[in-house]
Amino acid sequence: MCCRFYVDDDLPEEAAGELGIDFLPGKNWKKGARDIQVTDPSPAVCSNIGGEKLFFDEMRFGFPNPYHKGVIVNARQESVTEKPMFRESFETRRCLIPARAFYEWDREKQKVRFTREDGGIIYLAGCFERTEEGLYFVILTTAPNVCMQGIHDRMPLMVERNEARDFILDGQAADELRKKPMPELIPHRPFEQMSFHF
Repeated sequence: MCCRFYVDDDLPEEAAGELGIDFLPGKNWKKGARDIQVTDPSPAVCSNIGGEKLFFDEMRFGFPNPYHKGVIVNARQESVTEKPMFRESFETRRCLIPARAFYEWDREKQKVRFTREDGGIIYLAGCFERTEEGLYFVILTTAPNVCMQGIHDRMPLMVERNEARDFILDGQAADELRKKPMPELIPHRPFEQMSFHF
């Protein structure tokens, strides 16, 4: 399960450069390095209505739950094409959420931060809904790889930057990409993030 990730001010412009998207500096993105939690707004990459090119939009994290209070934040990639809540969104409204890191909690409820070894952008794969209130996304999850072993039984589905255009614009490619092995990331446990001054 992925329910929190980290962004910074540089992410939209950096991701735009990596993905070849026209960056709109006038867009009123929320500023400041921060953790994105459930219901928070976040920059996301999606396609235009015609499905011809990529662009940035702001979306909120989590689908409103029609049956209970709260929201739904994840969709399993193994069943996303079958579940009525996600099927159409995955088929026609795929997106990527740029993040510098994401978090999972281990069995001892310790918060573990995951980053790329080079500190680069992690593109979390998702799909979104359009409503009268705005746009809402969920993050797809998949089976864990070695870096997640002993920490959690799921991990977010990630797409490399050279796969981003295909994932968003090409349904057949997206169906193949959701099944591929995930890249290995670096886990940072809480005690590894502390610095001591004497």
